[in-house]
Amino acid sequence: NILVEANLCIEYDNVLIDRFKDRLMFPISDAFGNVIAFGGRSLDPNNKAKYINTSESPIYNKSRALYGLDHARKSIVESGQSILVEGYLDVIVLHQNGFTNTIASCGTALTPEQCDLIARYGNSILIARDSDSAGIKAAERDLKVILKRGLFPSVLPFPKGQDPDSFVSANGKEAMQWHIQKNARNFVDFLVAFYRNGQSIKEPQVASTVAKQCKEVIALIGDRVLQH
Repeated sequence: NILVEANLCIEYDNVLIDRFKDRLMFPISDAFGNVIAFGGRSLDPNNKAKYINTSESPIYNKSRALYGLDHARKSIVESGQSILVEGYLDVIVLHQNGFTNTIASCGTALTPEQCDLIARYGNSILIARDSDSAGIKAAERDLKVILKRGLFPSVLPFPKGQDPDSFVSANGKEAMQWHIQKNARNFVDFLVAFYRNGQSIKEPQVASTVAKQCKEVIALIGDRVLQH
């Protein structure tokens, strides 16, 4: 049964049970608007599985899918840049506020295949992950993958406790535009702040460790001219 194979339903005693019951559904499409999978957010705050997705199938490989790309690709081509966020609602809210070059990595860490897909439309990526520790660590992992694929990353931090969805919802489009202009960091500045982890860069041991860690990431860039 296609519904069972796609993990939309569970078969129990010859009865199909809707796996996405009481969930807000997000259709996941390929770059041309063909629906290839679904994500579902629980409407019950006590449900431990906040999000679930349909299983991989002949038409859906999560490492090669980007949520919102079908709506964002034209804007990415025009601007040369994509905004990479974490979740479905981040994409939807940013698109509603005019940031139509926004995409998400479908709840997974950014993959080389997703980078190659982005590169078809633009070679610059603004990473706008959540402001919690998990989001900051994810941004560092994103940077490594992006640099290794020959693309140009920058990072947009958010105030503590906020993410793109909550920031735009609370402050509006103009505030988000200003925030991007004033606070987007080049990847080296982000890495220095990430690796020093609140320690003083004036301490020789800290400076040495941070420099070594940054050098290892910069070494991932294939172009020797860009490395220097």
